[in-house]
Amino acid sequence: VFNDRGAFELQKAVDALPTKPAVVDGGQVTGRKEGDNPHLWYSPEAVGQMSTAITSELTTLAPSASAYFAARAQGWQAQLAPYEQAVQQAKAAAGGKAYGATESVFDDMATAVGLRNVTPEGFQQAAANESEPAPGDVNDFEQALRSKRMDVLVYNVQTEGAVPEQIRGVAESSGVPVVEVTETLPPGQSSFVAWQVAQLRALVQALGG
Repeated sequence: VFNDRGAFELQKAVDALPTKPAVVDGGQVTGRKEGDNPHLWYSPEAVGQMSTAITSELTTLAPSASAYFAARAQGWQAQLAPYEQAVQQAKAAAGGKAYGATESVFDDMATAVGLRNVTPEGFQQAAANESEPAPGDVNDFEQALRSKRMDVLVYNVQTEGAVPEQIRGVAESSGVPVVEVTETLPPGQSSFVAWQVAQLRALVQALGG
């Protein structure tokens, strides 16, 4: 669905099955297209849209179990309460503040809570294409950190490479807080909600909330 290797591999696996399963297409549900940010799980809106779409699909496939699916959806909504509260707390702390990011993984959540993305455009494009950023873009990023034009650095700890580590080093030496995020559920976290809440609380703390 997206310009994302994981989604591409998943689609190939589905196509190879002798009996095709029902597929809830995240791109269709959320209105995203190839090339858009594929990290839907970082969008509070998309999380809600996908929950509704999955419940609807299951109900279509097994109408006799509709009451069960509705009850499970209601239970999931209740489980999301700490997550939704953490999003609101992050909104209160963000208040138009600016951030830079070593990757786009957290961008949807950053937008949802009101942070401004001031990562140099060239750096963003290079990260999206998994290529090395130009020296000028790295320099622009570092200068934005040194001059405190960024209130926080969002750092994907699952990203390998010397450049992200260099950027993080500049942030730390410049006194800009670093918030660690991951693209997938990290070891030690038991659920989506616990994972996201921990990251949002770290963001609030970094922003002085």
